[in-house]
Amino acid sequence: MKTQEVKETVSTEKLFYIEMLAALDALKDKNLSRGSFFADEGNIRCALGAWMLYKGATTYAEGAKLLANKVCHGLMSCAGKIMTENDKLNKSLEDETNEERYVRMKAWFEQQIMG
Repeated sequence: MKTQEVKETVSTEKLFYIEMLAALDALKDKNLSRGSFFADEGNIRCALGAWMLYKGATTYAEGAKLLANKVCHGLMSCAGKIMTENDKLNKSLEDETNEERYVRMKAWFEQQIMG
């Protein structure tokens, strides 16, 4: 990969993380769960589900199309990182509440943007 291509990829990822952070900030209820994206009733389940709603999706099918478009534009590993981080399971997080997950994910996006 050429240096310019790497710079464009990093820039694209950071822009996506900035959008993700805005999506979390826009949530009415500041909580996230693990294991699924989005409930058709508009209930958010995870960080990517928050982004789907932020981008105008009202159903999972609409959100999946939006996410597929991002994946087609080179953000597959980025989406994978977000899903892995959102659904992270380890001893220290096994009792994590949905509100704590929201705070942790928000901090993680800020770290990705700044780092």
